[in-house]
Amino acid sequence: MGSALVSVSCNGTALCRSEVVIAFAPTQVSADLDAFAPGVQVDLRVETTLFVGDLVALEVRDPSGATLSTTSRTVGADRAAVFDHVTVPTPRAVLHATGGGICGRAEIETAIDVPAGNRCALELAPAPDASAFYAPLGVLSAASDLDPVAPGLQAALQVATQPGWTAELIAIEDGERSLGAVAADAGGAARLPVALADGTAEFRAVCRGGGGELQAPPVAAIVDTAAPRCVLIAPAPGSVITWAWDLNGDPGDGLQLKVAGRSSDLDVAGEPVSVTIVVAGGAPIDAPDAIAGEDGTVSQEITLLPGAAPARYDVALTMRDHAGNACIAVASYLIGGR
Repeated sequence: MGSALVSVSCNGTALCRSEVVIAFAPTQVSADLDAFAPGVQVDLRVETTLFVGDLVALEVRDPSGATLSTTSRTVGADRAAVFDHVTVPTPRAVLHATGGGICGRAEIETAIDVPAGNRCALELAPAPDASAFYAPLGVLSAASDLDPVAPGLQAALQVATQPGWTAELIAIEDGERSLGAVAADAGGAARLPVALADGTAEFRAVCRGGGGELQAPPVAAIVDTAAPRCVLIAPAPGSVITWAWDLNGDPGDGLQLKVAGRSSDLDVAGEPVSVTIVVAGGAPIDAPDAIAGEDGTVSQEITLLPGAAPARYDVALTMRDHAGNACIAVASYLIGGR
């Protein structure tokens, strides 16, 4: 474990059978954990004789001794403090850890080599939304479109590689189709706009430069930009609602009735449906959300609070598909006398 101990103290309590020891687990920086973030990201593990819950502080310095970051983690059940995605400088980083608890304190310092490393990482922009329905793939909906006016869903392929390298972008369809090569800028970034059709979109990248070639792992997403279709089916649009419709027969708490909607697109099944009520001259009122059934239908009880009749209410029902695309059905109702 790690480098030599710099300083140790012990309080001599009955719990302390030995001096406090902390040490870095062997660390070799072979890959950047996040090629799109500045610097090089690495996971670091500090092992120790401290107790669970004791605190270990990690300071990252450059070779000149300048402090770049300071973070703290508690010791876990495995007697180690784990620091995830720590940004370290190239070509060398100095790590200084300090830990303490009831048995005393210890600190340790070590230096690690951080090669700049060749990298080739690909991502879709905007990033697909996580989706329980489409998992493990994410989904790009109409709301993700960078240019809703242009045909298809407008997105971009972004590659992080080395300055001066080129990135060839390849679409994976029935076979593979090259979309062309893009030169990386001074920061090692290459970007190619793409128009995506609904369905599965999958791409990979090949980075070339310095006589070498690197492959980026493929990225994929579901593209779904088509909004479902929906209608209000009950009460029939234009109906005159009377107090005879009141579900509980108690005018003291308003007029309760059920509204129902339907979509012919069954990918609304299991998704939330919202109902909004607007009375002329009033503010919108949101009813509790409902859930669309497997057959694409939904029913929700709403409450109207009419004053003097007649009164007109506009009811808007919003249904969503698995990608989050929405349709809105609106109907007007007149509230008649009792």
